[in-house]
Amino acid sequence: MRPGPHCVHVIVAVTGANGFIGSHLAETYAREGHDVRALMRRGRVLPADVREVERLRAVPVDYDDARDLRRVLSDADLVIHAAGATRAPPPARLGLMRANVGITRRIARAVAPSSAKLVFISSQAASGPASSAARPVRESDQPAPIEAYGSSKHEAERAMAEELDRTRWTVVRPVAVYGPRERDFVALFRAARRGFAVHPGNRHQSIAMVHVDDLVRAIMAAAREPLAMGRRYFIGNAEPITWRELFRAAAEASDARIRVDVQIPGLVVDLIARGGDLRARITREPGLLTTQKVALAKPRWWHCSVDAARSDLGYVSRIPLADGLRATYAWYRQAGWL
Repeated sequence: MRPGPHCVHVIVAVTGANGFIGSHLAETYAREGHDVRALMRRGRVLPADVREVERLRAVPVDYDDARDLRRVLSDADLVIHAAGATRAPPPARLGLMRANVGITRRIARAVAPSSAKLVFISSQAASGPASSAARPVRESDQPAPIEAYGSSKHEAERAMAEELDRTRWTVVRPVAVYGPRERDFVALFRAARRGFAVHPGNRHQSIAMVHVDDLVRAIMAAAREPLAMGRRYFIGNAEPITWRELFRAAAEASDARIRVDVQIPGLVVDLIARGGDLRARITREPGLLTTQKVALAKPRWWHCSVDAARSDLGYVSRIPLADGLRATYAWYRQAGWL
C-alpha cells in the first residue's frame, strides 16, 4: 500500500519513536490520519507532548528479539527505522555496530516476509565529509566514513540492502538535525545566551543543517515516491554554516550577543577527549566530547548535495535557519530545558 496524506488506514511502524527524529515522525504520521505504532525499548516512554496524539500507540519491543520484531512489524504497510545509537562507551565501534548494524539487519529480516516498505534513517556520517566547499558529497560517491558512528551507519545500510530487494527500501541520510526535543543543541544555546562561544578546534568548520520538520517532510516524500525505492538521499539545507556563525545565530535567536569567542587548540581538545574516553569506560556513559566525536569536528566541510532529493522527491528546505533556531529556543524554554 502506498502511504500518503489521503490514505488514512495505512499502518506505519516507527522504530525509535521515543527519540528526537522518531517522535516527530510518529506524531506527524498520526496527525495525518495514519495508524502509528510507536516502537521503543521496554521501559522507555514517548515525549510528554505526543503521548495523547490520536492514532498513535506506544509499542514496547525488544530490538534484539527477532520474533518480537516480526510480531509488531508483520502487518505494517510502512516501516521507518529511526532507532539507533549516536555514541557508545569504549570500545565505541563495537557498541555502535551492535546498536546500529545488528538491529537494522533484524528489522530488515522481520520486514522481508511482508509487503511493507522500509525507510532507513541513516546519516551523512555514513558517507563522510566533503573534500572541499565546491565539491559537496553526492549519493554516487564512494562512502568514506571517518569514525565509528559513520562506519556503523554505512554498515547498517549495507546490511539492510542484503536482506531486502531494492524495490523494498529507501535510505535517507540527514545532515545535522535540530529542532524541538533535540538534546545536543541545548548546550550551544545555553552558552550562546550567556554570550559565550567555545569551539573545540572547529570554529571554521562548515556544516549543513536541517530542521526536523523539513526532514520529516522529506522522509514522508521518500516513503510514498516509487522513484525512491532502492536509492539513497541526502537531506539538508543548501546553505551550510560555520560553527562561529551558528553560535552567533543561536545568540540572536535567544536575544543575546556573543561577547567571548574562544577556539580551544586541537592538541588540548584531543587530551580532553581522551579524558572523556576514560570517563566513559568507568561510568559506561558516553559523553559529548570523546575521541570519536572529536573526529567529526576535524574535517573542514560537512557539505552534501540535495539535488537528487530535489529532483526525485520535490524536496526543498522550507525553514530558514534563523526562524528554526528561534522556534527551537522557544520550545526549549517552554519545556524547561533552558
